[in-house]
Amino acid sequence: MSKELANDLALWIFIPSLLLFTVVTVATALGTPRGVRASRRERQLARLEQLAQEQRARQQAVEIDWLDYREIPMAEIVDMLRKYGWAYRDDELGKNGWLLRFDLNSAENQANAGRG
Repeated sequence: MSKELANDLALWIFIPSLLLFTVVTVATALGTPRGVRASRRERQLARLEQLAQEQRARQQAVEIDWLDYREIPMAEIVDMLRKYGWAYRDDELGKNGWLLRFDLNSAENQANAGRG
């Protein structure tokens, strides 16, 4: 094997290896699509939980744009808000978003109406 052929062969091995290393390093630093979606989902769950607690303290109805929580299925949103005493009322699909509306559970509303 000539020295020139050995150099060419070394370059053909080194350059693709360097490119592969660079791609793997960048992908690890930025996160894979699955990892990015998982972290986005966790942030959305935390934000939804905070919203449910704040609105419950204020005794206000909850209205969320489902597109802001697109990583969470609707059934999971309903279940999560149910834990905080919210009942699904309805939804509205519009040009700018898909609104989901929730009220405090009807049993609590009836109890509050009986007190007043």
